[in-house]
Amino acid sequence: MRNIPDFTCPWGAAFLVLQEIPYRREAYCMLQWVAPEGLEGLLEECRRFCQMMGAERVYATGAALPGEPAFRIIRMTAPLGESRPTGALLWPLAPENWGDYRSVYNKAMAQVPAARSLGERELSRLLEQGGCYFVHRDERLLGLGQVVGNRLTALVSCAPGQGRLVAETLLSLIQEDTAELLVAETNRRAVALYQKLGFAPVGVEETWWEL
Repeated sequence: MRNIPDFTCPWGAAFLVLQEIPYRREAYCMLQWVAPEGLEGLLEECRRFCQMMGAERVYATGAALPGEPAFRIIRMTAPLGESRPTGALLWPLAPENWGDYRSVYNKAMAQVPAARSLGERELSRLLEQGGCYFVHRDERLLGLGQVVGNRLTALVSCAPGQGRLVAETLLSLIQEDTAELLVAETNRRAVALYQKLGFAPVGVEETWWEL
């Protein structure tokens, strides 16, 4: 299902992320502009449209909404010292292994708040960005992820107890003194792992409310 980058109505405009509806019945509305006194009307139009498309849960960001937020996306940073060998091997993403990468990633991210799944057309974007790898050790797939510049943009562990090793292997690619990442604060296991690696929260990147 395609996203709608410019959903407009008399009360404003929003970017509607609909691609998660087939996977987990969720849609995300990123408010772009709101007419005076139009917030309630815009949110209602977004909610109705997303539900009509099959969403069971609809989330919105881009304006302060009443009530308690459903979740926040926080930014975390960590100083990087000299990396130590982990004994793991990095295999780069390529067209021939794209199906495996996408399948493992989507399965792991299905329960992560605001995590976008990888569609069939994402390969060219990821290859252009670079930094996508499978992490192997002793011919066993431990996980995968992506590093762009000094940011860990994706991390998936698919072997029990190997999340830290996967993260350390990917972080070893960063040449700068500081690494950063984004994570949903409700993803407690991931936050705990990053804290063990020396990451600390430095701010809120996004706040999402359920409509």
